[in-house]
Amino acid sequence: THARGIIVYAANTTFKAGGNITLNGISSGNQGVYFSGTAWSTAGNISITGSGNGGVYIGTGTIAAGNATSNPSSGGTITVSATGNASGYYGLWVNASSIVSYGAISITATAVGDHAFRLEGTGGKVQSASDITISATQGTWGLTMYNNTFIQSTKANSASTGNISIIASGTRGGFYTN
Repeated sequence: THARGIIVYAANTTFKAGGNITLNGISSGNQGVYFSGTAWSTAGNISITGSGNGGVYIGTGTIAAGNATSNPSSGGTITVSATGNASGYYGLWVNASSIVSYGAISITATAVGDHAFRLEGTGGKVQSASDITISATQGTWGLTMYNNTFIQSTKANSASTGNISIIASGTRGGFYTN
């Protein structure tokens, strides 16, 4: 009940693959996925699914689907599905971390208490050369952003659309920036 489904504490831990990376974590306590390292797929897709008191925590690391971990010119997509099932926990908490891809990024986060998706910390960002879709619902706040974090579509070329779509709702509000 106090464990996590998947836990990577060390910031210097790296999972690197030419293909897909899939992390699925379920916990009856704490987070389904607690990840403080780097997951980098140079040519495939990344999928992270977590369910627990808190769904997914990504801290001080990088999740990258592309030929580079910053501003990739080719690569795959990133999908994150996070479900927080207890009061006082977040659905998805990205803390001083980067989620970067060449392809589309899709984030679905829900929470019973607190924030469905909390993006914070110096260097915190969600960045894609394609579309970004975020659904952050339930909890007290849907999507909250702190400490100069950002969400950016860089639209790599004329074939990419570069749209950002955010659906956010909560009992206190949908979207909050500080």
